[in-house]
Amino acid sequence: MHLRRASWADRDGAYAVALATGDSGADASGQLRHPDLLGEVFVGPYLAYAPEHAFVLVDDHDLPVGYVLGVVDTRAFEATLEADWWPGAVERSTGLADPTPVDRWLIARIRTPVVAPDDVVARFPAHGHIDLTRPAQGQGWGRRMMTTLMDSLAEAGASGMHLEVGLDNARALGFYDRLGFTRQQEVDDAVYLGRPLP
Repeated sequence: MHLRRASWADRDGAYAVALATGDSGADASGQLRHPDLLGEVFVGPYLAYAPEHAFVLVDDHDLPVGYVLGVVDTRAFEATLEADWWPGAVERSTGLADPTPVDRWLIARIRTPVVAPDDVVARFPAHGHIDLTRPAQGQGWGRRMMTTLMDSLAEAGASGMHLEVGLDNARALGFYDRLGFTRQQEVDDAVYLGRPLP
């Protein structure tokens, strides 16, 4: 496996990673009837509008087994998506047949995108996220990928970054704690973490 920059050509493979890790790191394929919805929310926007801070971990066949994605300016990114990504995503997710509860949750996020709290963004204006499939876990790739992203964001001028993590995802919370992220604010079933950069 090796880490390289991502591009839109990695879209299908990265969407597959999102599905394979969509249940707090576990496979979510049994919970969705429309599996691309996960990628529409958590992957596609970054490949389309922030490829300079998008990286994929690929196997020997150059197929993604993980990714780490981020942006320097969260508010500017949100504005770009409001104008250029979410309208198309709304069209693509309208009228889907027999959606599951998770499908409906994702459709709701497309129609009403999550906005990070102002005080979190003020202190940690960049943000990012990472997903690794099971074959890529436990080998130190997570730390290396996050370090790559944090270095990329810092070099672009970001003073700090935040992450949104489900409160029930104990493994992810422990991972971010070891990377120096601290709890900032809880919102519903998620918590925002932050750390200064570099």
